[in-house]
Amino acid sequence: MSIIGIMLLAWRSRNSSQQASWLAFGGVWLLLYSVFFWWWEPFNIEFWIALLPLWGFWIMAGWPSASSEANHTDTVPGKISSILKTAYLIIPMILAILLFRSNLAPVKAAGDPINDYYYLMTTALQPEMAPDDIVVTRGNILDVYIPFYARHTGYLSLRELEYNEGGNRAQMMASLTSHLDESLALGKTIWIDQMVIDEARSADRNPFGLLSDEVDVLKARYSIQPDVMLNGTTAFYSTPHHYEPNTTMWSFDGSLAGWRAWGVAMPSFEQKAWCFTGGDDPQLQSPLLDINTTQWTALEVDVTMQANQSVMQIFWRTRDGDYSLQRSVEVDTARGRHTYVVQLANAPGWTNTITQLRLDPVPGIPDAGASPTTVCLHSIRLLKQDN
Repeated sequence: MSIIGIMLLAWRSRNSSQQASWLAFGGVWLLLYSVFFWWWEPFNIEFWIALLPLWGFWIMAGWPSASSEANHTDTVPGKISSILKTAYLIIPMILAILLFRSNLAPVKAAGDPINDYYYLMTTALQPEMAPDDIVVTRGNILDVYIPFYARHTGYLSLRELEYNEGGNRAQMMASLTSHLDESLALGKTIWIDQMVIDEARSADRNPFGLLSDEVDVLKARYSIQPDVMLNGTTAFYSTPHHYEPNTTMWSFDGSLAGWRAWGVAMPSFEQKAWCFTGGDDPQLQSPLLDINTTQWTALEVDVTMQANQSVMQIFWRTRDGDYSLQRSVEVDTARGRHTYVVQLANAPGWTNTITQLRLDPVPGIPDAGASPTTVCLHSIRLLKQDN
């Protein structure tokens, strides 16, 4: 119908400069818009929706008008004009009904989440993630799916990073590794979209990905392993995050070994320890545990403190209760590196099964104007009764 409208509009424009102008305007609009989006992203149908008003304009422009018939400016005979009017009313309706009927099943299928690959990816990832984990995506579609479907906003988009750095690849990689280093220093797990690791940047399939040498940098810098599977293939890679619940010793040389940190400033790994300087109520929380209190009766903490005197506090959870003052002990600390052995056997709340530990290396909120304290944690381990 649009083609018929264009033909009639072109015919009428012979005697009307106004119609000729509108015809030229519509033609230029169509040409520029089509060429641009054919080059930009021809596969995104939503870009072509903006052409619908133009097609509608051309259909209406070809409508045989009563005024043109009265003034005899339309060279189309009256009987043909009446047929065209009827066709303009009925044919679009018939075509619309047929189009709707023929596409109803595909539209329903496309709207079914079970057929949406990106939805399946994010819902497969969701139960594996902690709320503050980091997701690295190549950009584009997953930028939208991660926060919407997985209820997660902690993601790094390669497309966004490249844009923020003005296309400078070296600066983009520096920004990316800086984010990842800090995330690991806080005990977060990093999840990486499969295509970021498995497919180098390409104009057609992976326009926002990493170059081959940049992928090599990530593989060399971080311990990356296949993790979340979908339909038998890897959907996401991750940094190590699974730890056995009966683990009783953790060394923090380059990793928090499953522990997570909150309320710390400037976290880093140095001198074969995990260090931070300052913060607001710093604390570390262990992975989930399954520790029998009758067998494990003490906790050893190897730590370096900058402050001359301070207080370290240890909390624990059991199957019967959460962290509380009744399930905690305090330890006086001194400046320098020391190994503190904290006896827990006689602590009132050290009963049944321990499901998690929490270490507050320094008191909560620092005094106003006080200099930030540097703490370096080397290791933590539980000790058996016969130790």
